[in-house]
Amino acid sequence: MKLLNKVFAFVLVGAVSSASSIAFAADDISVYVDGEQLGFDVPPVIENDRTLVPMRAIFEALGAKVEWDGETETVTAVRGTDTLRITIGSNILYKNDTAVELDVPAKITDGRTLVPVRAISESFDAEVEWDGEARSVKIIKGDTIPAAAGTAEDGAFPFDTLSGADLEELKSKIELIRYDYEQNYLPQYALDNKDMYADLEVKTKDDAVRLAKQLTDEWTKLGAKYIIKLQINSDTVYEIGTGDAEDMEAALIGGYEKILKEAEMDADTMFEGVMPFETKSGTRLAVVVFKTADSLVQCKYIGIAASKNGKTRYFTAENDVMQPDTWFFCEVMEEGRGTISTFAKKNEASDISVFANGCVRTYEDNSSAEAVQPNVF
Repeated sequence: MKLLNKVFAFVLVGAVSSASSIAFAADDISVYVDGEQLGFDVPPVIENDRTLVPMRAIFEALGAKVEWDGETETVTAVRGTDTLRITIGSNILYKNDTAVELDVPAKITDGRTLVPVRAISESFDAEVEWDGEARSVKIIKGDTIPAAAGTAEDGAFPFDTLSGADLEELKSKIELIRYDYEQNYLPQYALDNKDMYADLEVKTKDDAVRLAKQLTDEWTKLGAKYIIKLQINSDTVYEIGTGDAEDMEAALIGGYEKILKEAEMDADTMFEGVMPFETKSGTRLAVVVFKTADSLVQCKYIGIAASKNGKTRYFTAENDVMQPDTWFFCEVMEEGRGTISTFAKKNEASDISVFANGCVRTYEDNSSAEAVQPNVF
């Protein structure tokens, strides 16, 4: 049902008709965050004397990152070290796993998820005022993003959370990190790994999962190095804490994975997967597939080939600024990198097939690329 200006839509809850069970859309209600009025594609709704507003607009205005799980109809919002979860139809809001009872549940109206503005705002330590005469909600955000319990008294951030400025700085380095992974970090790992041939063996689904994790874990490790460097050089204070060395290492990796996910730079976001191949002659090949190759200098496919009695070789299919409809088939070697050939972009299945065949043929023919950029590592 389309809601027109000044027309109220009444909803009866159960079989009881009362003032507390009536909801109406009110597009004459204004919502301000730090003095700036929010725009909504669906008007706010008043129910049980509580104002509900579209979730994404209010969460983003409060500086939170929001995710929607359509299967469970659950909203998750993260701001600093605070996480809110609210499920459609539920009167319970969870803040960092602590249950908070709501006067009204979140609901879906005209295809948009609406959440109670006061409860959400106050959960993120904002101040909320209702101006009945002006029919407006005024929200003043908290000045600081809270640090986790047990961190330094001076307000240091826990190591697994970046300040807003540092998170944006990390995001700005995506091109650099990706190039480093494609041209330096992963080839160095593959070419230095003496057991690469054995690692490329895939006979079961578990083997395939293990290989994919092995290669994409290198992305997480590289990302962690950039995060650590960023935290060291930041004006923000970060605290790691103490503990058993082995447990601390696992905690660090888990914490940096969390940061990469928040920045939309985690392995699940970056990679389509890893495809294993093995020829009759015994060459084993893994093709790492990125989800995108939007930049004109990014790789789309990486091939790692090895045989029982041969060395490991590392190939890439790369974009080029001069020929955007063509993949450049290249090899990265310890002494440098060079172009072997090119092939036209068609579709994912065709491109992977051409690339994989090119990797195997080049490996088995022992042909080589001319190194045009020495000292890659």
